[in-house]
Amino acid sequence: MIRIIGAALILFTTISIGNNIAYKYRMRPKQLQEIEVMLEMTASEINFAALPLPDLLSKTGQRFPKGAGKIFSNLNEIMKNQGFTPEDAFHKTKEALESELSLDNEDWNILENFSINLGKTDCDEQLRQIELCLSHIRINQKLATEERRKNERMWRYLGVLSGLMLVILIW
Repeated sequence: MIRIIGAALILFTTISIGNNIAYKYRMRPKQLQEIEVMLEMTASEINFAALPLPDLLSKTGQRFPKGAGKIFSNLNEIMKNQGFTPEDAFHKTKEALESELSLDNEDWNILENFSINLGKTDCDEQLRQIELCLSHIRINQKLATEERRKNERMWRYLGVLSGLMLVILIW
């Protein structure tokens, strides 16, 4: 009886690990899509509405409260409550959300470049920077979709098969 429970626990654990890794592959393209929409919204707001930076970040972050919108919401909160510059607020946000979101270092670097120029230059320069960030995000989104297609199913099967292998070896 103990062997069966132990085998079930091993199998459950390896399946969970495989599914967690597959989940990261599945969520990255979705989060990059959300970031793309948020950057487009930011460009529109800068170009047409000329909202103050905290209002802009708050409005954009509310659009996607559970996903990548947390980046903009956290930026807004840190800048309002703690008085940091956008660049420093971004580093705090990255520390807080890096393990929660499925973004790669390259994705975070693109967003860091966006935050460096946020609010420091005129509207035209900010719009150019946003377009540059958007082009990089779109490229990463295509790559993430390809990685998802290649790796998501593999990690699920690997979790199940490694669990079965361990159970067979221990049994």
